[in-house]
Amino acid sequence: MLFLGKDWIFSKISFFWSPPGYNSAKVDKLLGKGDSFLVPQGKSFFQEFKEFLSADSEPPLPPLDMQLMEEACVYFENKNHKDPFLDYPSWHRKKDFLKNHLNGEELELILTFEPGFYWKEKIEYVLQALDYYKRALNFSGPEIRVPRRIEKAALASCRYAEILLAYTTHIYATESYVEKAYLADLLSNTDFLKKPSWFKKIWNWMRGRKEKNKEMPTVSRLTPKQIQLRIWDMIRNNQISEIKRSEFIESLQKTLNNRGTPLTLSSPREALEVYERLLFFVSNQNSPIEYRRYRKDRAGIYLDLAKEDEIYFQNAIREFQDASELPNPENLPGEIFPALLVESFSLELGIAKVHFERRNFSACLNHLTKMENKLRNLDERSIGGIGLDIEKKSLLKEYREMKKISLRKLGRFEEADEIP
Repeated sequence: MLFLGKDWIFSKISFFWSPPGYNSAKVDKLLGKGDSFLVPQGKSFFQEFKEFLSADSEPPLPPLDMQLMEEACVYFENKNHKDPFLDYPSWHRKKDFLKNHLNGEELELILTFEPGFYWKEKIEYVLQALDYYKRALNFSGPEIRVPRRIEKAALASCRYAEILLAYTTHIYATESYVEKAYLADLLSNTDFLKKPSWFKKIWNWMRGRKEKNKEMPTVSRLTPKQIQLRIWDMIRNNQISEIKRSEFIESLQKTLNNRGTPLTLSSPREALEVYERLLFFVSNQNSPIEYRRYRKDRAGIYLDLAKEDEIYFQNAIREFQDASELPNPENLPGEIFPALLVESFSLELGIAKVHFERRNFSACLNHLTKMENKLRNLDERSIGGIGLDIEKKSLLKEYREMKKISLRKLGRFEEADEIP
């Protein structure tokens, strides 16, 4: 029995000895151990003795450099072939790799350096550090320094999924900590269920009524959504001393935009929840362009989900439609107004795209026709910078292609051929 229950016993002892939860002292200790593995290591005695005996020893490898490790990951990740000869970097590429480690030319080091071999030689130290950083994540709570360390080690070890794990854990751990540490008094105001008297129990038994469970939980006066909104509001107003508003937003953005598989593809419904948090922190008045781009991204997720369930088409239309409206345009800064008009056109074009995806070409064409008076915000009559001009050309091309295909699907070929 003891052998069969060894895992349960071990987990209970571990939980008692080191319970999870916010503990800054343990975080400092574990981060210190992890950082010690990333300190550039000197040569061992045997390596120095081997070089002493060998007259033709190769130039030593550069010391451990996280940036160099990350560049090696990116280099080999971008290779779509498996030919080892073609994978070998050129002399100029190796010189670019070693730009922070060259004193003068050092031609011999450049010629012998191979990033794949260097990465394999140093990866064990990075993985050891990453292991301690992930242990520290159990005790980091609202502190963002642990996810940042994990991100740095994950980029150097080509393990991009660790970044997503770190920042999602940080988001949920922060919200849990705020609820326990800052809202305990508020949530303690609950409605307790009164126990029935003996007379009431006998009367209920005579009438055949079952007695309610004595261990029924208390009923909070706040719904889970209300509690969540209070947590976000405290973080937004910088009322939490352990974390800043900008740090929480950074965690949300890096959860969505990591180098690995995007969260919108791996877990679209969870991505919608992250966007909900971002939209709470980003105001329509203070950051109108950023706000609309987040709404557009959410609509894109709904459009992908609609491939399995058509009910999401309506959610996508609602996102595009609500965000396309410009509240109080006279109060908006003049320097962002051209970009805001382009973003608004992009959102309205999204509504047409929903009709197009549903193969409702008549509704799509009607909506595109209504948008004709707004083409002045994209064509040669509009104003904007270089980056904005590229976006306008892309939207104008998408508008014309969608209108041309819709006309042809409706049998109006002559009108379609007139579109440039």
